[in-house]
Amino acid sequence: MPNSIYCSPTHLKIIVGDADNKNVHVRDFAEIPLPDGGMINGIITDEKIMTDFLAGVNGQYELSKEGAWLVIHNNSIQTKRMDVPAVSESKVLEFVQREFDQYSEGKKDGVYDFVVLNPQAASGGVTIFAVGAGRELLRPYKTVFAEAGYDLKGINIGVNCQIKLARFLPQLRERTYILVQMDGRHMFLTLFDGGEYRISNSYRLINTPEAPEWLGEVENNLSSMIQFSKSQRSYADIAAVYFAGVPSERFSELEGKLGYLGVDVAELNFRDSLITGGKAADKGGFNPGDYLFNIGNLLKQAR
Repeated sequence: MPNSIYCSPTHLKIIVGDADNKNVHVRDFAEIPLPDGGMINGIITDEKIMTDFLAGVNGQYELSKEGAWLVIHNNSIQTKRMDVPAVSESKVLEFVQREFDQYSEGKKDGVYDFVVLNPQAASGGVTIFAVGAGRELLRPYKTVFAEAGYDLKGINIGVNCQIKLARFLPQLRERTYILVQMDGRHMFLTLFDGGEYRISNSYRLINTPEAPEWLGEVENNLSSMIQFSKSQRSYADIAAVYFAGVPSERFSELEGKLGYLGVDVAELNFRDSLITGGKAADKGGFNPGDYLFNIGNLLKQAR
């Protein structure tokens, strides 16, 4: 089965599994702390440390038997929702490159891609989610995974994994909502309007989930995005906030604290969409909210 691997700010997260139109099948999973000095904020700083670390993980989980699909989520990656004419893929990529190159300060070494959000936009063209990443950001990833024995099939980004999840999970279709993904001290907020991606923000929290102040931080960041949504007159009113990766003992507190917002506050629901088997079933305790990017990465390409 394919391997879906996400380099979070603090851990290497792995799912061995696959997906069809109705279910995600998880056969094994792991969350392994990253080695000291190997990465900072999603950027590989020491290739030897990361190669040795990944080789050890590969040997332990026998990941080289199947292809690996990597997810990275980094502030250096450029993303933008764009309306473009209905032209060939190569022409669309030219529009994407031109858009991002104007902010590159003369460095035109990017890798560009896009997914179609709406093939029939109000403008008469096509709405896309465009991505640009520097080759110097991606090259070390390709190098260390290859030297550690992985067959790296492709590199995805976190927001695109969320977009694919929004099309896959019935809970996330059509409504206007904010998806809140928690990963330790990191908080990822993504706004979907009528089930269609609009904008995302990332925050590094001062407090851990165990601290009393954590609730206030989450509330403040969420409130900022809600206020932004209200300022955009073209957006529908937010109907719900869906949380993933929140410790169960703290979610009930969040529900109570956010009740004044007047929206549904719920945990992301994988109950009818996820099947665990093999080693994953033997281990037990798999929490899909902790592996959201990995799961989205297993889903079929959006275009």
